[in-house]
Amino acid sequence: MSRFFLVPYTIRVKERATNQYVLLGNKTKLGFDLLDVIEHYLGNVIPSLPLDPKVNQVIRNEKAVRKDRAIEGIIRAGEYGYAASLLDVEADTISYERRFNDAELIPYYFLVKIPSTVDAGIIIFQRFGNSGIKDSFFRDFNNYFKKQLDEYMLEINPLVPKDMVKHYLQNRIVKIRLIKYGLPTDIADINSDAIPEGTEGESEFILKAKKNGEFPAVILDKLRGGIDQFLGSSDLPVGSILEIREFQADNIKVEVRVGNSYRIIDFSNSDRLKFSDDISAKVEIDLQTGHPKFDSIGVLSRKFLEDCAEAIWGENLASSLPKNNQLDELPERVEGETKIKHLAPGKD
Repeated sequence: MSRFFLVPYTIRVKERATNQYVLLGNKTKLGFDLLDVIEHYLGNVIPSLPLDPKVNQVIRNEKAVRKDRAIEGIIRAGEYGYAASLLDVEADTISYERRFNDAELIPYYFLVKIPSTVDAGIIIFQRFGNSGIKDSFFRDFNNYFKKQLDEYMLEINPLVPKDMVKHYLQNRIVKIRLIKYGLPTDIADINSDAIPEGTEGESEFILKAKKNGEFPAVILDKLRGGIDQFLGSSDLPVGSILEIREFQADNIKVEVRVGNSYRIIDFSNSDRLKFSDDISAKVEIDLQTGHPKFDSIGVLSRKFLEDCAEAIWGENLASSLPKNNQLDELPERVEGETKIKHLAPGKD
């Protein structure tokens, strides 16, 4: 089953001369409105983007709808530069020979919201498994932005204020993943020299809460206390958040359930914390394409936007956003168990 995520970012503009962030909709002072710039880029610039042989990637705008201070739509993106055979798995026959210049354009949803009185907008990108469009979008849009407005700098960064992390952790924690980079060398009956240091791969220690249940208070207190210390210090390693004997984690990911949504908080970098909303179980899929239906992912994204908005704009401004229909209740999907997982080379 394909997995789909929503990943939030802030979008800001900084004046080079003063190194100060600017109000993004202040046409009187700036002479431009960032939302207008994005709309023009999507509708008029993307179709004429030249190919960049350094990255072998291409993006195209499929749909962009603006309402008030928001734009949502679909951007297709993919790579070219290699040939491949496409197999019809039902007929077990080759249905198409992909050529060197063919690009597989995957549709990705996006939503950008920029009130006129803020210096940080929110942009939400859909991720399809491990693939997304944030880097491609930023690279191409930033190149266009610099040519038009060279006295300003564009920034797109992961959105996870530390206070927001602490707020999420008061909800039900359903999974804790402790990740160690590299494969273990102490597996029984394997000589430690047989697995060279630096071998690519990961090991995981996974804790899951019992279905409809909670972790024991002693684990939650230890976890939340460790996170509080980690967020307040630049010297502590991420593995100090929760230590397992003989398993020193290089990264920790915590999954929480907030209402009808799951949030995954990634502690790999305390200054650039990342989190995402796994919508795989609740988004409606188009059975012909295997991708989310636009209306369905739009509802989920706008609901996710409400959480993000309160974190960076404050309760007053966030409360002015339009509310969405109540979402259907998700089925529970976690069981109580402890599991060690050794991944093959690569990352999940």
